[in-house]
Order: sequence, then structure tokens, then C-alpha cells
Amino acid sequence: MNCTECQTKITSYPEEKPSPETLQSMKTHLQSCKNCRALYAASVWVDTFVTEEKRIKVNPFMTTRVMAQIEKQTALSPNSGLVRLLNPQVLLVAASIVLALFLGVSAGSFYQPATFTEQVPEEFQYLNDAGMESLTYLINE
Repeated sequence: MNCTECQTKITSYPEEKPSPETLQSMKTHLQSCKNCRALYAASVWVDTFVTEEKRIKVNPFMTTRVMAQIEKQTALSPNSGLVRLLNPQVLLVAASIVLALFLGVSAGSFYQPATFTEQVPEEFQYLNDAGMESLTYLINE
């Protein structure tokens, strides 16, 4: 038996029971291969650990007590509800947003568009007509 076959049999051992011949060839391979022996030891350790954890019985009221303790600590916490909103950092951020909005609205309302008092000659309105006619064409006419 080679290492790949042995490792496949080791990892699938709890679900698939190998035949006695395969089990014997695995034992002989494990005696000669250090890596497969380490994998087998780790697999046995994991199986033992899982079965021991399954035997532990959990107190059914443990969840209720833990949840009650969490709710109690949350109710007594100074960082809950209105107290959190009155935090100086939160108030500073809110004040800076209000100030920025006020300055933006004020700057927009003070803006007056420039008005031309000088009359533009009528010929200038037709010059270059958004790049469709060249100036030399209009000058030569």
C-alpha cells in the first residue's frame, strides 16, 4: 500500500470500515511510514476529542442566564440611548455639518450673476457659430 491509498483510508475510516486485508496492509504501512503514522495519530486524537465533547451535557438554563446578564449590562451602559447622542464628539460633528450647510446656502444666495450694460453688435452674434463656420469665411464676405 502506498501513502496516498493509506491516507485516503485513514481519512475515510469512521464512515467506511476497511476489509481485514486492507486493515492489515495499513498496519504494515503505518509501521514503516512516519508521515502516515502522524496523520493516523492526528485522526485518532480528533475522533477522541469530538466524542468527549459530545458527552458534555449543557445546562438548559445557561442561555437564559447569559442573555439576562447581557440585557442587564446593556440597560446599565452609559453609552445607550440619548446619552450616546449627547456625546461631545457627536454634537461636534452635527454642528460642523450644520455650519457647512449654512455657509453653502449663504454663499449661493450672495452670488449675483454679472450683467452686461454694453450692447453687443449684431455681427458678433453670428461669428464662429459654435465652430461650424470659420472666421476667415465670414471676414472675406
